[in-house]
Amino acid sequence: MGENTDSIIQKASSLIEHGHHERGLNVFQTLTNQYPQESQVWLKYALTLDQLSMEEEAIPKYKNALELGLSKADERIALICLASSYRNVGQIHSALETIKKALEKYQQDAAVRCFYSLILMDDNKPAQAVKTLGELLVNEVAAQRFGGFAQASRRKFDDL
Repeated sequence: MGENTDSIIQKASSLIEHGHHERGLNVFQTLTNQYPQESQVWLKYALTLDQLSMEEEAIPKYKNALELGLSKADERIALICLASSYRNVGQIHSALETIKKALEKYQQDAAVRCFYSLILMDDNKPAQAVKTLGELLVNEVAAQRFGGFAQASRRKFDDL
């Protein structure tokens, strides 16, 4: 992505930050027309729409960005945000499919696992959601913080 594109994205973001949503979104739309193969433009546009609670509009932008190819870090962000957007618009099946793709690639990522648990809750799988968060907790928090109950906690979460 060129320096010019970056500065235009910053301009659009600044417009939106200062309450000029329509003007900022128009700039993003123009950028996607000018640079239809630029995944970063699509990702920044999607993130902006998401920030404005316009998840329905953000979903196809995330999908475009992913299809065009992103860096590993940006792909992680796009998958989490796409899954979250699907969740927010009530498309739980699509949210699960998307977050499972993220889990395959980023198995130990705390954010991916947290969003996975939220989607599981929406899919009426509370035990699996608690298990996911519990396993994350016992694997990430130092054993001494459990005051002698680390192993017992681990077994309980494993049994869910």
